[in-house]
Amino acid sequence: MDGVYGQPSTAARPSRLERKRHFGVIGREEAPAPQARSSTIGDTMSEHSADEDDELLRAKLVTETARIPWADLQRFFAAGKTIHIEANQDLIDIAFITAKDDGVRLQELMTANAVHPVAGDTARCWYEAKAEVWAVIVRPWVLVQEVESAAPAS
Repeated sequence: MDGVYGQPSTAARPSRLERKRHFGVIGREEAPAPQARSSTIGDTMSEHSADEDDELLRAKLVTETARIPWADLQRFFAAGKTIHIEANQDLIDIAFITAKDDGVRLQELMTANAVHPVAGDTARCWYEAKAEVWAVIVRPWVLVQEVESAAPAS
C-alpha cells in the first residue's frame, strides 16, 4: 500500500517543501493584498470580534472551573495566590473581570469586600472541614468560592 503522496509507506515523512509542492502552494502567484475597508465596517467587525472573544473567554472559564478539595490548593494559599470570591458573587463574572484586567471593577469589588485574599482563619476552617471549593485559575491567581451546601430536607 502506498504511503503519503504515493510514496512507499517505508519512506520518511515528506519535507515541508514537498508538501507545499504537492498542495500547489509553490508556484502560485501571491494573492493581492486586501484593500482597506471603510472605517464603519472595520469598527463593526472589531466590535463583533471583541464580543466573540469575550464569549470564548467566558466559555473557557466555565470549562476550567471545577470543584476541588481546599487541601489541594494549600501551596497556592501559602504563596498568597488564592482569592476568595464571596458566595453572593458570580465566580465566572469575577474570573472574567480578572482575566480582562478590569482594574476599576476589581477595585469596586474589593472595596465592597466581595473579592479578597483568602483569610488564614477561613483557610484553616476549610482545611479542617475537608471542604471543597469552586476554583478557576486566572493567572497568577486561583479564584475560589465556597461550595454552597444543600439546604436540609424538611
